Amino acid sequence: MKLSVRNNQIYRSFLLLLALIVPILILSGCSKQYVPKFSTQNCEMRIKDKNTSIYTTFDKSYSDENVKIYFGSDITDAKTIDFLIENVINATSLLRSNGLLWADVTVIASDDFVHNYWNDNSIGLCVSLPTNTSVEEITSWILSSQNTECDLPFGIFAGTSALLLDLPITENVSIMENNSFLADLQFPLYESDNLTKEERNQAFGFAKNVVEKLLLQNETYSRVFSMRRDELNLFLSEHYNIRLPEYSFESYSKEYEYKVVQDCFTYFINKQYNDLVLPNDVFSTKYNVLTDWLKDNAKTTKESDGVFHISDMYDIAVYLDDGLKSTGITGYAYDDYIKLYSVGSFSHEYIHHVLFYLDKSGNAREIIPEMHANTSKYAMAMWYYLFAGQSKSFPYDNDVKEKETYLQTMNLYKKYSATPPAVDNFDFWLFADCFSAIYTEKGTAFINRVQPDSLARYIARVYGEKYVWEINLNTQIAIEGKPYLEVVDEWYYYIKSLNK
Repeated sequence: MKLSVRNNQIYRSFLLLLALIVPILILSGCSKQYVPKFSTQNCEMRIKDKNTSIYTTFDKSYSDENVKIYFGSDITDAKTIDFLIENVINATSLLRSNGLLWADVTVIASDDFVHNYWNDNSIGLCVSLPTNTSVEEITSWILSSQNTECDLPFGIFAGTSALLLDLPITENVSIMENNSFLADLQFPLYESDNLTKEERNQAFGFAKNVVEKLLLQNETYSRVFSMRRDELNLFLSEHYNIRLPEYSFESYSKEYEYKVVQDCFTYFINKQYNDLVLPNDVFSTKYNVLTDWLKDNAKTTKESDGVFHISDMYDIAVYLDDGLKSTGITGYAYDDYIKLYSVGSFSHEYIHHVLFYLDKSGNAREIIPEMHANTSKYAMAMWYYLFAGQSKSFPYDNDVKEKETYLQTMNLYKKYSATPPAVDNFDFWLFADCFSAIYTEKGTAFINRVQPDSLARYIARVYGEKYVWEINLNTQIAIEGKPYLEVVDEWYYYIKSLNK
């Protein structure tokens, strides 16, 4: 059949239209647009962070009869918004149905905030949630916000959440061996981005088991939540043969996610902290590593307090700032605070505060701390990685061939050490003597901090530590009737004998 000119034009137009429509249909079928389950309203709000001066903008909100949620302008993904709304609704409905939602709660969702709760002048009690917060975490935080007068650790609310949600978790877990930290009932244990999935599961399981046993003893949640901390400690001791740790974690801010109170210390810990000297597999802000470090700090502090007869040290703030921002200083102490760029320097910096407290920060202010701060395993590890030239972050001074001097010293160190140098047996004083043996020359200035350390250690060992304290006030002293410079000569000949 022969087509007319007009029909032929229509046919070509149809083919062209078909060519345009088919790819669009194919693409729309491959990338189906997400349809939000919940509708939000536009809003304009600015909310101040609880522990900083920072204000965050909120431009979306959701509300129903149970909950009010404000979303930060940083949250734009519809799936994320639906995830949070659904989790918050489930958490508040669960608490309300169990009679555990006692006040209206406003949720503010933004990754510019950490988990926290506080009373805001404009919106009342609010709970802040990052975007990845699970329903069990939300339930725990809202429960905690409802019990601000409670003296119990966060883990009790996490255990209640696990019980109410009937989480499919392993409940009969042995936590008293290598993973005893999972019984601490501290809030970082229940963060979805802190521990491994298995560890988090075990922590929730233990907390759930504790709450179940508490309910059998106390009958109601209200009675459980009215327990005092010493009552809970007695309960844990009787049923699990454990006690609550001597440190207490709180969430704080995006700059310092963790605030930890332990004795006279209040730690402010940057979760993104990088140690200036130690590698990540030796120190990180994983909960079990942090708590091991805190226990080591408590041990060395107790030792120092015993030596110096300190019973009422003033309050000290300890900041874990990013060590990579340091130019080579591992830490410093001043006024009523300590800043740490390598955690191994904690014990040293605490002795500085002891000297401040005793009003004895004199000529030997850098030597005396080292003489009383070398039992910390993290200090030992710091010195090992630094002097073995194995630190990946420390800015070794290439102009003076700093790393090379350390490696050369290690060769002499091995000659006198009964065991090869290692992270868990490093002898700072032997290294100081060996370095001094190689690099000390009469009439020239010391080139490294370990040289005056070696000299002071020699004086303390041979003549008594009291002379180091006298030197702290006056270097022009006699030591056992000998002029100070004569004793310095003695030390010089001693260290030189090591390098023959």
